[in-house]
Amino acid sequence: MSDQTAIRVLSCVVGALVIALAGAGRVAIAQSLQLSLQDRVASLNTLLADNQAALRHYEWIETTIVTLHGEVKSRKQELCYYGSDGSLKQDDVYLSGLLKAGPREDGRADAPPRDLTEALHHALSLAKSYLPLNPTEMQAARYAGRVSIIALQLGKRIRVKVLDYYKVGDEVGIEIDLVKNRIVHVTVASYLDNITDVVTLNATMSQLGDGTTYPSTVVLEERTRSLSVAVQDTGYRKAH
Repeated sequence: MSDQTAIRVLSCVVGALVIALAGAGRVAIAQSLQLSLQDRVASLNTLLADNQAALRHYEWIETTIVTLHGEVKSRKQELCYYGSDGSLKQDDVYLSGLLKAGPREDGRADAPPRDLTEALHHALSLAKSYLPLNPTEMQAARYAGRVSIIALQLGKRIRVKVLDYYKVGDEVGIEIDLVKNRIVHVTVASYLDNITDVVTLNATMSQLGDGTTYPSTVVLEERTRSLSVAVQDTGYRKAH
């Protein structure tokens, strides 16, 4: 898998994340901690589904920076928008580093580290298993007793914790601002083939003027190989 392909996969993942996690300004999550767990999950699932169409009317700039062992390996900017067929489109705006140079053959002096391509492939494949969040999986987790609610600030902020969402031993956390009725943060703690090969994902959510929520910053880390992929979404505006 080439570095360019791996980064494009990440962009698609992030694009899906935008669809799945956006919203919360249009539908109230919950107004009190007295809501049952069933109602809470139902409200969250409604949020995940309600705003799927909202961002289809926007376009934005997505910046992706890949680092390995603390060294920046590539930077990429894309214009993101939804086409008439409903699919996410990504047009290159700026490329540098490995991506600008294009595919490289093994054995060349300027070839990208094999570690980078391999780590991106495994980490991004795993990320697609978590993002976008699947309402069906959320419901299944609730029925199995693997969903709990933690009060972070009484009456103001909660965290919905989902255990064994995709793998045994993983954890998904969804932080919700009850006052503003929106998702503010999403975390994923998982692993690759070995439980010691930890992969984490942190998404910080921001809000547009009309209440639409979007992931302003997403950081994916594969700690065993010291790989980090940071994605920032900026410049949201109504698509023409």
